[in-house]
Parts: sequence; C-alpha cells; structure tokens
Amino acid sequence: MVNVEDVFRASRNDARLQTIINNHLQRSGYSQHLVSGYSFSVKNEVSPAFCLGFQIFKLPLGLVFVSDDLSKILKEDELEFVVLHEIGHIMKNHFISSAFVWLMKSWIIDIIADCFEVSKKKAIEYLGWIKALYVLFSQKRTVEEEAKARVELEADQYAVMSQNKKDPAISTLLKLSNGNIRAPTHVTVDGHFPFPVTTFEERLAAIERA
Repeated sequence: MVNVEDVFRASRNDARLQTIINNHLQRSGYSQHLVSGYSFSVKNEVSPAFCLGFQIFKLPLGLVFVSDDLSKILKEDELEFVVLHEIGHIMKNHFISSAFVWLMKSWIIDIIADCFEVSKKKAIEYLGWIKALYVLFSQKRTVEEEAKARVELEADQYAVMSQNKKDPAISTLLKLSNGNIRAPTHVTVDGHFPFPVTTFEERLAAIERA
C-alpha cells in the first residue's frame, strides 16, 4: 500500500517524467493539461509508481509518481510505459471508480460494526475473515479485488496502445517480477489478510493478447 504522506514529503518535480507526460498528451490532442510528474525516494515503499487524478471536461488533472529505484532499472521506453500506465488511470477516471468501491466497502464495514456492536477496527478484521473464507472456498477474487484487477489491465492496455508496441510493457513487468511472474503485482489489505489483485502472469498474458 502507498503511504501518500511519506511520498509527498520525499517527492520532487521530475523533468524526465514531465517530458514523457507532455509529449504523450500533446500527441493525443490535449493542448492543455494539469498532469505533473514527480520522482520520490521512500525506503520500503511497496508501490514504486502510482498516480492521483482524473479527467474532467476533457482536461486531464493529476499527479504521477515514480520512485527513483524504479527509474534507475528501466530503459527509456520502459519508463514511458510506466508513466503511460499511470496516465491511463487518470484518463479512464479509475480514481472515481476506485473511490466508489472504497465507499461501498466503508458502508459494509459500518453495517458489520452495527450488527455485531463492535468497533470499526474489529469490523475490518471480520470483513478480512469473510473475504479470506470466500477466496478459500470459491477460488475466486472478491468483488473489490476483481474491480482493482480490471483497472490495472485497462491501464496496461492504454499504455501499450499509446506506445503501439508490447515489448516495453513485457520487459518492464518481467523486471518488476524479479523472476516470479506468478507473484501479485498489487495487494489490498483487510485486517491481517493480504489479497492479491492480479499477477504479473495475468498482466503479461493480457498484453500478449492485445
């Protein structure tokens, strides 16, 4: 999970990222935008790249963050893939859909807390157990994880189509996997349970099919 406050404190404007953002949005026909690129250095940061933002009235608005450690291991076209993946989240308004999922989850937590007359912290733990049992017996992702997997695959597709080539996406994901493509690329956490959203293998397969 991203500790946004820590990242903000350690972030700085990055001309290299900003050039990628500007060039892409200009090529896409956006004469104006409010998307800025920032690099950051936070030890033990789980998410090496992420974004905050959305598109409103055809105006992209947001922040793209890429860690120094990630930038160092990527070639130029691989870094471009990462930045375009994050821009894809902004352009497709994934922040809004993720906020809706978060609101629904908060509503369910409140219901559990009221029904069992427990604190929200304990309700979150109960929800974690419920989700764990669902995953165990159904062998499927929960609705929350399925929604988050969908936005990751959509952002990958946006970046691949924008670059008009698959190689940077594939090589980037292989580097991030550290040789274990079955590992999850993202996790969500409820109580004590980490739930995988999607794996490198799943994302690589979707890119190959694109």
